[in-house]
Amino acid sequence: MMNESTSAALDLAWSLWGELGVPSAARRHSHWLADPEPLLVWTPLVAEHDARLRDEIFRWGHAHADRLSMTRLRGLLHERPTNVAASFGGLAATLAEAGSKGWPQQTGIPPWPRRPKPRRSPCPVDRPALAALRLRALAGVGARADLLTALATHSESWRSARDLEWLGYTKRSIARLLEELNEAGYLRRRAQRNSMQYTLVNRPLWTRLAGVDNVVPIDIAAVGSFVHHVLTVAQSSAKPIAVRRVDAVRQRAALEQAASLLELPSPPSDDDAATDLMQWGLLHLKRLAHGA
Repeated sequence: MMNESTSAALDLAWSLWGELGVPSAARRHSHWLADPEPLLVWTPLVAEHDARLRDEIFRWGHAHADRLSMTRLRGLLHERPTNVAASFGGLAATLAEAGSKGWPQQTGIPPWPRRPKPRRSPCPVDRPALAALRLRALAGVGARADLLTALATHSESWRSARDLEWLGYTKRSIARLLEELNEAGYLRRRAQRNSMQYTLVNRPLWTRLAGVDNVVPIDIAAVGSFVHHVLTVAQSSAKPIAVRRVDAVRQRAALEQAASLLELPSPPSDDDAATDLMQWGLLHLKRLAHGA
């Protein structure tokens, strides 16, 4: 079960990175909105099982660090599972050792023993899925461009600062930028209960500008959480049944939360169904890997 889960997680990672320009045999996610920061956070853990993928994400990060929000990376790393943060920390330390600046490093996490050789790595920003990077080229790297991307690509047109915290920026920063965009005439606002909500003025125009008419916004951070917890459940498959049951109970709540964000069916709820939970996780991980 672990080998199947790892293989599906690697298939998913390769396809997502292929959309960002990494040489990949598969590109099954051209209809998903690419989101490099959360992808960078969770891929190193999966890439521990594939040295070539690890080398390629290093090269992409080294070549395109200026396209990334290091502030957002720090926000997304907050409260990540220890092994996810540690795996990313190794990547960040290796990139810093290679002269790439600004990466959020963690005390005590060393660089990889073997550092890949940097080389040019393409980033095809004209692809529909890379709308977020196109809007960063227009509005600058940071929360402003990412807010515009979120408002242009999500069907819920009215959003509050709390609704947008998943981006990885502080609620205060998001609220300030939303108000600035409102004052500039790019957003409208309304009072809703105890918060202010905002929507784009002429949202179809922004959608065309970003080129996202046929792109689906996916919470890549939730995808990473789902991958992590499915692999954690699969790792327990060789343990005694009593231990597997305890592990399944611990992971089910996190899997249910990620599944809800990704609009997947809820996981099995029977406390004794450790095997059922593994099979459910593998099924939906394979579906995600195929862009379903």
